[in-house]
Amino acid sequence: MIDNGAPPGDAIVELEGFPQPVAPVSTVLGAALVNAMVAEAVRLLLERGVVPPVFMSANLDGGDAHNNALMERYKGRVLYL
Repeated sequence: MIDNGAPPGDAIVELEGFPQPVAPVSTVLGAALVNAMVAEAVRLLLERGVVPPVFMSANLDGGDAHNNALMERYKGRVLYL
């Protein structure tokens, strides 16, 4: 179990005249936790000499070529590629 630290009920903003808090935080906290786990997994793999197949932002030079090479490499193993 991973505790994302969200308060009971998830929402954090209390507004005068409104009976319940709004603005849930679990989505953003969950996304941050998942990204932290991915970063740690990549670090551990690199530490072991394994270069993980991670997509690159298409906004970076070479991103499309890098991602296309990964899709070509795994197209027989991943149904949607």
